[in-house]
Amino acid sequence: MALSFIHQHALWLLLLLPALWALALAGPRRLAPWRLYASLALRTLILLALVLALGGAQLVRPARGVTTVFLLDASDSVALSQRAHAEAFVQEALARMPPDDRAAIVSFGRHATIERPTSAARELPPLSARPGGEATDIQEAVELGLTLLPAEGHQRLVLLSDGGQTTGDALAAARLAAARGVPLDVVPLTGGADGLDALIGAVELPAAAREGQRLPLRLAVESSAPTPAHLTVIGPQGAPVLEQELALTAGPQVFELTLPPAPVAFNRYVVRLE
Repeated sequence: MALSFIHQHALWLLLLLPALWALALAGPRRLAPWRLYASLALRTLILLALVLALGGAQLVRPARGVTTVFLLDASDSVALSQRAHAEAFVQEALARMPPDDRAAIVSFGRHATIERPTSAARELPPLSARPGGEATDIQEAVELGLTLLPAEGHQRLVLLSDGGQTTGDALAAARLAAARGVPLDVVPLTGGADGLDALIGAVELPAAAREGQRLPLRLAVESSAPTPAHLTVIGPQGAPVLEQELALTAGPQVFELTLPPAPVAFNRYVVRLE
């Protein structure tokens, strides 16, 4: 516990104390010594109290607790078993919190959402937010977590994710947390998908093409088991330009396809695998 002052310049008034003592002791003594010193002590206390009041004296108690914000990855790339492991980790951490600690929970996918504001409660509430599972933005989650931390006391962020960011800049967010002196701990959510799963690993198209040229499309796909799949390529006009049935095998595969000529412009393609 420490004593601090809002208006420190008011402490200069303490220089009046020696003047008060000098006047009281140098003047004619009409009182008994014990009454003189008792009166002087009382006046000293009154003047001292006035100066402390003008200076805005306050006792500052250092914060002993830790405020932790848990950042839970709720994107589609996190399997249900991994998500259950993450929730069990947070529940155990909440149950073991010391009395002075507080915690908040943020879930994120395409966007970051507050599941629970900063609280001393030791139960994990049902996670009901819909942050958009089709993408992963770790940067937005970290930045939102920083806003939930109080200005005083010990602070910490805990990121539970598979690390597969698709948007944002996680490294920039980590540097921001480090600049503010906030530790960022990472709990990796590892392990395979639950059941059948397939994903597009890479899409390659030429950076430039001649007018009227058909475009070669190179597609890297990975599947957890053999399965049929339907491929759709959405062209620059927002309509499908290619639909094809694929036979996926377990593991990585590469498909080489051909798209119709593109308009003379900068063009954007979307590839979907069902």
